[in-house]
Amino acid sequence: MSYPNQDDENNTSQEKDSQLKAQKEMMLKQVLSADARLRLNNVRMVKPDLADLVENYILNLNVTRKDFWADIRRSTKTDIIISPTTKTRFQVQ
Repeated sequence: MSYPNQDDENNTSQEKDSQLKAQKEMMLKQVLSADARLRLNNVRMVKPDLADLVENYILNLNVTRKDFWADIRRSTKTDIIISPTTKTRFQVQ
């Protein structure tokens, strides 16, 4: 009788995690400018949970609303603020 090897399961899980991370990075590179990615990485150094939330928010919007970015470019009232010194707020009008 053979038992599943725990190392094989861990390797498979790590491979899936690395593939998902690579896909996420590729999508963010398509959506965000280099400066925006740099700012997001700066936020990640201080507040990794917040950076994950912002990434997921952006990716979900990108997937669910393809015209979201066109709307943001057209809108002058759109306000997305990440402030390291004050409370963080997201406001999209």
